Amino acid sequence: MIVLKQKFHSQETLHLAQVEKGRSMDYTASSRSFQEPFRFQTVQQKRLYTTLRLIGPGPATFYREARNLIATPQQFASSAHLVAHLLREIESAVRRVLLPHTFTLPEACETCGNRPEVHAKQIEAITQSLGLDERVQQRWKEIATRRPLASPNH
Repeated sequence: MIVLKQKFHSQETLHLAQVEKGRSMDYTASSRSFQEPFRFQTVQQKRLYTTLRLIGPGPATFYREARNLIATPQQFASSAHLVAHLLREIESAVRRVLLPHTFTLPEACETCGNRPEVHAKQIEAITQSLGLDERVQQRWKEIATRRPLASPNH
């Protein structure tokens, strides 16, 4: 049996035991087992999960797993990066569902072929079609296009 120990910011130690033949993992200390079912901490979190299920199983699963990573950040050193990636996927799914069918892509850059403003244009089209306040549009664009959330480097 190989036993690994690692200190985390919370000053708790997570012990991982790996049995060479069985490849079983034993999680102790404050970390939950991967086998335990995840429970939302608030009614709002559960409601958002249920609403995201209307879009599809992918966004809902991404949200549940992001909440799980937030609840146990010591589980992975890369938890913040993983949560940011899951949030990008959720936001992308929401845009795909809400984007008006009349939306047309902006012209591509003649030099590079990219459409760097497409994300912001999609948000504008969605908020206008839903009649949302311009402050909602501005805030959504600020959050969605801010680095590293919008970073193309996953």
